[in-house]
Amino acid sequence: MSTAESLQARLARAAAEYQALKQKAESSVVRRIWATDSVYSLKPGFDARIHGFSEGRKLEREPAKCAYHFQYGFDAAGRLIVARLHGEWDGHFTEDFFIHHDDGVEEWSYGPHPQFKNPRGVGRFTSRDGRVVGYENLNADGRSVAEAYEYDGDRLTTLVRIGVNPAFQNTFRHEYDPDGALWTITMQTETGAQGIVYRRPARTPALLVKAVRARQLALIPKRVAALSPASPAFCLALVYESSSSHSMLPPKLAVGLETERERWRGSGGSKESLWDAQGFATFDDRRLEFDDAALLADTRELATHLRSPEGFEKAHRLLVNVARDLNKLDFGALIKVTPDFVVYPVDLHTEHIARDMAAAVPPRRLKRLKARGEV
Repeated sequence: MSTAESLQARLARAAAEYQALKQKAESSVVRRIWATDSVYSLKPGFDARIHGFSEGRKLEREPAKCAYHFQYGFDAAGRLIVARLHGEWDGHFTEDFFIHHDDGVEEWSYGPHPQFKNPRGVGRFTSRDGRVVGYENLNADGRSVAEAYEYDGDRLTTLVRIGVNPAFQNTFRHEYDPDGALWTITMQTETGAQGIVYRRPARTPALLVKAVRARQLALIPKRVAALSPASPAFCLALVYESSSSHSMLPPKLAVGLETERERWRGSGGSKESLWDAQGFATFDDRRLEFDDAALLADTRELATHLRSPEGFEKAHRLLVNVARDLNKLDFGALIKVTPDFVVYPVDLHTEHIARDMAAAVPPRRLKRLKARGEV
């Protein structure tokens, strides 16, 4: 039986296999790791730029809110056994089970509903001499993808991806410097068109942090001035996605208006909801968007430096420092503002609002906000 037929046969019985796979996985797992986004993959050369994942951060413990977090389970041999992505509602999470064999690994994927674990697809990793040399996946809707991997010694040199139509494929070639460090990744399409999808940064992190900070300080006041709201503003939010350092920079800008704060006071809402920038009318205002090519290029280059576990903290510290600097400016000269106007960084889900406000807002203004029960 060919591999393709094997995948079709497995997909046909995947629904009936769920409980057995879950029980086997749960009995095998001895260690669990939580993360803000993807941090593990059985694919060689696992990379956000190639495989479409957003690189996350490992957490020391289970998060207070599991929504949008990954959970990984490993057996006593350190092998990945199960991967779950938690959804917005408790008990809803997708599940990927991995069954290890001498010649490869079976992958079984299921949907998020706790009562109806519908199969999402099946896959197989093929191994040779202890290394993954191929991957095939068949989705529940019939779409398929295949990847093949080539090596030079221990280094991945070529990744070939073939989609549903075998005529369409992309080839990723990895080039290394004399010391063996990855230098570039070039993608070539089936038509022969080529483009570099990764190049190791030429500038140091310190230089890039300085450049990104300076560009944001120059651009943000101009964006806010262009908004010119009729109602006074009580805050400017630097909104970031906390899943990884890559998704933090540059931040999304949103201005909170005094009319919105007045509605909050009458609503009995939580303190966190006052500072939730997603509720501001300006959250998706295009006048506040960053479209500066130099800033976007600098942040992309900086992000490649921030792939270590410490990268998130470095990116967060940069945002805090930008907010501190902006709090020293007279925004009243640009737009109408309240006397207690503040600039603050905030994650999309306001999980760290107390920490972020304390780090970025001047103590006197923060004390005033606390006295009114707004922080």
